[in-house]
Amino acid sequence: MEGYIDIHSHIIPKVDDGAESTETALRMLALAYREGVRSMIATPHVSYKKNESRYRQLSAAFSKLQEKSEQELPDLKLYFGSEIYYSQDTVHGLETGEIPTLAGTSYVLVEFTPSCEYRYLKSSLQNLVMSGFKPIIAHVERYYNLNKEIRMLEDLVAMGAYLQSNAMSILGENGREAKKVTKSILKSGLLHFIATDSHNESSRPPKLEKCLTMTRKRYGEKYAAELFMNNARKLLNDQYI
Repeated sequence: MEGYIDIHSHIIPKVDDGAESTETALRMLALAYREGVRSMIATPHVSYKKNESRYRQLSAAFSKLQEKSEQELPDLKLYFGSEIYYSQDTVHGLETGEIPTLAGTSYVLVEFTPSCEYRYLKSSLQNLVMSGFKPIIAHVERYYNLNKEIRMLEDLVAMGAYLQSNAMSILGENGREAKKVTKSILKSGLLHFIATDSHNESSRPPKLEKCLTMTRKRYGEKYAAELFMNNARKLLNDQYI
């Protein structure tokens, strides 16, 4: 399997709690490339309020990084996106183009407070689906209320939502509980994406290879290919999974 696609990364320098400099970002990109990543979506945190101009600032910072990346790693494709902290203004921001979707598609990466109640989370995702977007729940393993029963996840997927887990959680590097939850989701066959959610070179690096090896061994080549490459390719083509 070659050409992994990382749909969740905080690689744009100085825009959130991710890469602290352009030099750091380029080293992270080089590390991702060595891990086998050939496409990456930059997903800076967005907490949107109506009529704010942060999108233009993020876009400009992404373009600068993209230009430098093309010079140093011409085989690595960078795409622009965001990780959206959901609010009542989110749909408006997406519809007006003030919030970037993933690689210009109808897919959106969304997050909530970890203690978020299931009813609120479900209604929020429903709003996105009804508005024509394909919501992906970022690091789904973090939501305590959501992970009490696998039925809740099944209902959300049936409704049109997608699930993403962090590679470090699957490896147990984010604690025992996160590993337990991701194992349950993987066994259920409900997971759609495994991504790095990388923020830096050391504590949250853009590494996938070790997780891929484990996933392939435990859950099979076909499922691993879907989680690390095939589903993300469909995302980039704005196709349903």
